[in-house]
Amino acid sequence: MNAGVAGVVAMRYTLYVETAKEFIANLYAALAQGQSLGEAVTFGRHQLALNPLREIAFKPIALQDGCVPIVYEAAPIALFPRAKEATAPLRITLDSNLKLETSHLELGLPPRPDVGFFGRDETLLALDRAFDTQSVVLLHAFAGSGKTTTAAEFARWYALTGGVRGAIFFTSFERRKTLTDVLNETIGRAFHDALEHAGIHWLTLSDKQRRAVALQVLHQVPVLWIWDNVEPIAGFPAGTPSAWSAAEQQELVDFLRDARETRAKFLLTSRRDERGGLGDLPRRILVPPMPMQERVKLARALAEKFGHRITDVEDWRPLLEFTQGNPLTITVVVGAALRQGIKSRLEILWRV
Repeated sequence: MNAGVAGVVAMRYTLYVETAKEFIANLYAALAQGQSLGEAVTFGRHQLALNPLREIAFKPIALQDGCVPIVYEAAPIALFPRAKEATAPLRITLDSNLKLETSHLELGLPPRPDVGFFGRDETLLALDRAFDTQSVVLLHAFAGSGKTTTAAEFARWYALTGGVRGAIFFTSFERRKTLTDVLNETIGRAFHDALEHAGIHWLTLSDKQRRAVALQVLHQVPVLWIWDNVEPIAGFPAGTPSAWSAAEQQELVDFLRDARETRAKFLLTSRRDERGGLGDLPRRILVPPMPMQERVKLARALAEKFGHRITDVEDWRPLLEFTQGNPLTITVVVGAALRQGIKSRLEILWRV
């Protein structure tokens, strides 16, 4: 600075690459909006504080590293004129070929279970019929009932049968994600090139503009969007403090309401009916316990993995009744029985 450099960004300590990538991206995005260097650094630090999870060696770790970047500024430096708040919303028209390009796009969809997917015909049919008239549907049941697996399988089947002819997005709320985070990892990622072609540079947009652009994209491209495990947003179990502020929770709900007017369909999953947070917004579908016939199919598939064949279903009936039709419970207890070499009805009854 003594030599005439008006502003310097430095780091107090060694910084992880993931932190640096996120900080620099936000820094330049703010500079492109016309913010001064000091304001841009403050914005970048604030984003690090709001989103503390960094993937270090393939493992997400919560870091408090927003204080590491610092700025020295002799005078306010702005590289570009300050962007004015648009008096009218951004208007974009995507390439007409985008529909074909996104027809097989699956973003974040989890893989099928190792032993396959069994049954749930009544739930898949209920979802199909619900989406005929509704754009937001909530699939709810207790833990281990197969909500996520069912939602993913429905998405694949829905795309295969022409229910949706665009993209499939999967967003999990097991960890804190604001609306901006959600839009960045889906709309910003899937439609980056198309938006650039339309003259929209995603990283230079404000949060408000990204929301508006996302809704315009959803007006033009049909999307089936799974929001998985939404219960932590309002705090789960009931009474547990939420990692989302009240404003951030409302922001997500308001986006769903506005998106109802687009070509997007939203499939939410939760361990409760979410009436407190979502009110009457979604159509609710309860995942029932697996009927005995489907329990048997799942048990036989598990047995084949262990090199065993279940021939006498009656021997296993007490154990399958004990599971109450919960797929996770079936997988755990049947797997444990097979590992211990339990095969006879007497041994199963003794264990139960």
